[in-house]
Amino acid sequence: MEKVNCTTNVYRTADFIVKQTVILREDDMGAYLFSRDTFIYRTTQRDREYEDAFSFRSNMDGLRIPTKMSSRRYIY
Repeated sequence: MEKVNCTTNVYRTADFIVKQTVILREDDMGAYLFSRDTFIYRTTQRDREYEDAFSFRSNMDGLRIPTKMSSRRYIY
């Protein structure tokens, strides 16, 4: 499979800050979006850094980019 495009997205859930890497892949079956998600446990310090980085957003928590497939990794 060939990597065509890579986009990074960051959003928050109730317990985690999520870094989402979205990859567009093409193979014999066609094209599809695949997501590699890293769930980072929320702490006061991490929330402060997140809010500093994304204070310009109208929706501070952001949104997940929907994909057909995903993998998850958790950091506590």
